[in-house]
Amino acid sequence: MATPSLPCASCSPDGTSCQNIGKYSCANCRLVVYCGSECQKAHWLIHKVDCKSPYTKKTWEAEWSVEGRTPTFMRDEDPVTFGGKKYLFGNVPALDVLRLGADEGEACGNQLRLLFSASGDLRNVVQTITQLPPSYEQPIEIIMDDHEFDVVARNVIILLLALTADDQDEAVDCILHIWYSSFIRKSHFDILKQRIRPLIQSVCEKVKDKDKPAKMIL
Repeated sequence: MATPSLPCASCSPDGTSCQNIGKYSCANCRLVVYCGSECQKAHWLIHKVDCKSPYTKKTWEAEWSVEGRTPTFMRDEDPVTFGGKKYLFGNVPALDVLRLGADEGEACGNQLRLLFSASGDLRNVVQTITQLPPSYEQPIEIIMDDHEFDVVARNVIILLLALTADDQDEAVDCILHIWYSSFIRKSHFDILKQRIRPLIQSVCEKVKDKDKPAKMIL
């Protein structure tokens, strides 16, 4: 059996990498190999994060051990889901609930009225609309509701972004950050503050003295 070989680990931030076969492993961590000392020196600024990581040291201990507490996986109580029992993101793939071509037929000319009860996020609505055949030209009435205020508020914000956008690319980028990111850019915050908040100002006034999640969303 041929001896397995590994490529040289030297890779620059722009994505270009050395094409040689690695011959010498890092003497400190043994995690990567290099073709020579020049590549090892060039890659050090990137590699040192892993090479000097505390996880590679024999003295490393888990946080629960350092703090002298019982780890959560050994406690008697049931684990608590991070963020509570809120389903902020869909846990199944987006579904075309209409399947017009397979059911009513692409020649269907009737106006459609769709109810997404306990809809969660917008994924099923988006998938259903985008899968409509080009031949369907009738208006569609869609009703959405959900018991989670956070989810409903986010859906409204996303729809307002889509409907009021001057720049579609900017709107898509902002929507994706609102939908899935833990943080948003300042440019996105400015859009929400200047363009979206005036449209929902009356709702903000109604919920400002209520539960904290509502105030955080709006």
